[in-house]
Amino acid sequence: MLKMSLTLATFNKKKETGQRIAPFDRRRFKGGRKKEELLIEEIKREIDNAKIGGNKEIIVNHLLLLKDKLRYLNFYLLLVVYDYYGKRNFDLEVVFENFDNDFKNLMEGILKDNPYTGDLNNPLNKHKFRQDFIIYLFLLDSLDLLETSRDFYGDNFDEDNTIVENEQYEGAIDYEGFEEDEYMQDL
Repeated sequence: MLKMSLTLATFNKKKETGQRIAPFDRRRFKGGRKKEELLIEEIKREIDNAKIGGNKEIIVNHLLLLKDKLRYLNFYLLLVVYDYYGKRNFDLEVVFENFDNDFKNLMEGILKDNPYTGDLNNPLNKHKFRQDFIIYLFLLDSLDLLETSRDFYGDNFDEDNTIVENEQYEGAIDYEGFEEDEYMQDL
């Protein structure tokens, strides 16, 4: 049987005569982050690239409502559509009023700083881009962002935030003699 010694002198001898100590490698620890953290970081980076104003946290929370669909979407186009839709108060009726002129103005801005590899001056590419823009508009509309933005901004938040107990109003009576049926919830 071999006996191992745990004394400090023995450890130092093994360290001196043993293998070389590897330097700290940060690459091992980068993989320890969650996919959601990486996604949020990428969205924030794209917000900066697209030069979208506003609160990044609210924008990220809105876009995270898309869940698995985010894997298939172009972040730059999604953020441009989000910014446009947000300036129209997340209302499709307002978007439909002047969409053609608004889209032309947006295209002029995008053509100045074209992040795409395809030529957007080509009529076919321009048509595809317009279709994707409209699809992203409907996708964002399905999230009902006006209601969620109220939740994030706190417009519906009651300042005193107290729970009101059942109050007995003058002449108020509880409903008596109700009939139970199969659809009634347990009370």
